[in-house]
Amino acid sequence: MPLPVVTASELVSRPPPAREWAIDRLVPAGTVTLLVGDGGAGKTTLALQLAAAVSAGGQVLGRRASPGGAIVFTAEDDRAELHRRVAAVAKAASLRPEQLSRLKIVMGAELDDPALA
Repeated sequence: MPLPVVTASELVSRPPPAREWAIDRLVPAGTVTLLVGDGGAGKTTLALQLAAAVSAGGQVLGRRASPGGAIVFTAEDDRAELHRRVAAVAKAASLRPEQLSRLKIVMGAELDDPALA
């Protein structure tokens, strides 16, 4: 399969498409978003809050979330800890269980080798 190549002149010869947002002006739609930081900084909680807002089509951090599906991959927390965290996020945002039906959580800690995922 040949490499997809485009010349810069092809790109600038027409206006670029509008960017679509999962979280308005914060998280682009249709892309992978990676949260990086020190342990205990709140990355998992923030990821769950962002993903829950997308699943519910609500707001987070004062920004509108476009309704859709979301996947959170976590390699550290066990099922019980994720249960506590998701319950806390849902309670804080007043979300009902059905509003979180499009949020999927991949529990990498339950894999033999989460690095392979």
